[in-house]
Amino acid sequence: MEKGKPRQQPNLFSRIWRLSLLPASRQREMNPVALRRPANRSQWPLGSPQWPRHQKNVRRLFLVFAICLFTCCLVQVEAQNDPVRKFHFGASGGLIASQIDGDALNGFHKIGYQFGLLGGFAFNEAHWFVMELQYGNYGSKKKNEDVEENLESKISSINVLLGYSLRFGDSWDGVRKFRLIVGPKYHRIINVDGPTISKETLKNQFIALHLGFSYAVSPSLLLDLTYTHSLMNLLEEPLATTDTYVPYYLSVGVSYYVSE
Repeated sequence: MEKGKPRQQPNLFSRIWRLSLLPASRQREMNPVALRRPANRSQWPLGSPQWPRHQKNVRRLFLVFAICLFTCCLVQVEAQNDPVRKFHFGASGGLIASQIDGDALNGFHKIGYQFGLLGGFAFNEAHWFVMELQYGNYGSKKKNEDVEENLESKISSINVLLGYSLRFGDSWDGVRKFRLIVGPKYHRIINVDGPTISKETLKNQFIALHLGFSYAVSPSLLLDLTYTHSLMNLLEEPLATTDTYVPYYLSVGVSYYVSE
């Protein structure tokens, strides 16, 4: 190298490559921000390269749902002449009775609610694809139990359901009387309240199995009975009294389709 000539700095790729060859402990010492995930996920700036990938995926899910609803509006005019194969959209809501597997409490004593938007595509009179975007709250509440640690909680989340719907039974033209729904339901936790359980204690998202049965009061209005059970343990780390925290809940509500 010629004297007096400044040393050329390695590019970003070279620096990352050299850093990756070092032991993990040395990497954390040299670059704690880029390579070590903080205990509090909220420390990452929104939209930064370090922002957890799954949180970006949540926004993509909401965007996909919004696009689907917008598409429903656009194609609805063309679908008026077809009583079966068309898009449907509307709103839903109901009351929740919930419980937590692992909290040492019994009974569905925690009462909450859920509400949101729904959409669907009817392949024919019997077979539908259903989407729902809802806000809900649930958790656990003790009644007479005397437990070592108070694991009561109230969880609020944004939920996205992608389900298959089977309709059956004789009813109105193009609309059958009964409906079954099954599918995965994604929950993004936005708030947790409790004396022992907090947002830092639990994972910030989980997948649940959703099962539902509905009765059509009219071509547009359905009475719903659903059961949702998490497929994941929500605890980040085991607690002193339990290593399991799995929510599940029953819901009674209504669904109204404005495009039936």
